[in-house]
Amino acid sequence: KSKRSTATTGDGQLYLAIIFYSIITSMFNGYVEMSIIVQGLRVFFKQRDAQFFQPWTYTLPPVMLRMPWSAVDSLIWSLLVYWTTG
Repeated sequence: KSKRSTATTGDGQLYLAIIFYSIITSMFNGYVEMSIIVQGLRVFFKQRDAQFFQPWTYTLPPVMLRMPWSAVDSLIWSLLVYWTTG
């Protein structure tokens, strides 16, 4: 692990830039999941209008299945940023 100084304003700006870039990267990774959700909305509304299932029974399983992947993605990104920036 590298050691970075935190004594100057420039060092603080570097840390803020790293945090900003990490947030933007996480946001763009979420756009991929949004397209998958939008594709499934047609089926969701069709089944909801026909009253086949309760809405929570259709939405809960995909959310639960995507949570581990999102957690792993965030963990990998956090570890990369932590070890490369110090």
